[in-house]
Amino acid sequence: MDLMEMDDGMLMKRNLIMEDLGTRDLQRRKAPSRCISVCLGLLCAVLLAGNIGQFVYYNSHPRNCIDMQDSYEHLQREKAELQSNFSSMRSDRDELQIHNTNVTLSKNQLQNRYNSLMTDKEALENSYDALKREQEQLQTNHSSLETDREELEKTIDKVRNDLTKEKDQLQQSYNTLTQERDQLQTNMQRNYDNLQREKNELQTNFTMMRTNRDELQRNYSSMMSEKDQLQTSKEALQREKEQLVKKINTLNARPCETGWKKFRDRCYYASTRRTTWSLSRDYCITKGADLVIINSSEKRDFVSRLVTAGVNTWIGLTDRVGEGTWMWVDGTPVNTTYWEAGQPNSHGGDQDCGEMVQKGEWNDEGCSNENKWICEK
Repeated sequence: MDLMEMDDGMLMKRNLIMEDLGTRDLQRRKAPSRCISVCLGLLCAVLLAGNIGQFVYYNSHPRNCIDMQDSYEHLQREKAELQSNFSSMRSDRDELQIHNTNVTLSKNQLQNRYNSLMTDKEALENSYDALKREQEQLQTNHSSLETDREELEKTIDKVRNDLTKEKDQLQQSYNTLTQERDQLQTNMQRNYDNLQREKNELQTNFTMMRTNRDELQRNYSSMMSEKDQLQTSKEALQREKEQLVKKINTLNARPCETGWKKFRDRCYYASTRRTTWSLSRDYCITKGADLVIINSSEKRDFVSRLVTAGVNTWIGLTDRVGEGTWMWVDGTPVNTTYWEAGQPNSHGGDQDCGEMVQKGEWNDEGCSNENKWICEK
């Protein structure tokens, strides 16, 4: 009796579990996770109750062990069947979860598209309102232009009438000008005849003046020829004069002072000591002379023989007045030069005085250097 009551109780519990599972299977689409948790809990409770019942029954009815064993195996099979149903339900739950995720994504995409369409709709409505306003404005402008066109047509008619009147006036003026033109042409013909006569008279005068000019040209050529002859005679006389002056100077030349050397009509002094360019010139000036000016090869050769070979000597050459413009001490420009190769170079920017070096060649040097010098008078 107790075994039958236990079997009935277990059967009722199983039926309740199955009904509960059926009910929950209908609700799992709404809450799959909660359904699975409840099923697991109930399954554990049933198995625990079955084990307790078997244990109690086994201890109180040992002779019914075989029946109990059969019931236990039956329960094991139901357990396995429930386990299989649970796995199937869990697979369905996973599929439903994936499906729910996909549906959610589709819903979000549709929501975004709906929002985009609503935005486009609002933009189109705004554009439509703007176009509507522009249409109304264009309609107003069209009405205004129609009014302006009517006014312009009236103005054009008025201007056309005024132009017609001005045309008539201009035609009258043209006729008057035509008459004046004819009168002017008549007057011009008379003036042309007068000018033609004056032209003929001027042509005659021009011919006479050209004849006079040719005669004057011949006289001028004759006078220029005479002038050239006179110029030639003058130059010959000038050369003769210079030769006579040289002869007179040679005849009247006095001998140079002691220590001075004579060359042609000049005297030259070569110093034996050294000093600056300015002091050497001062010395020459005190002697009624100045630093030597070398303007010919003969003079250069003579001056070169006055100094010892290899000794630098001041000469009357400087560019103090203008850098790079070399002048003699008497103010005359330097036309004939005997510069050493690469000179003058104004080395250091302070070489403004000229000196004679080997073979009578020139070099620019600083005026504060001390050299020997040569005076000329």
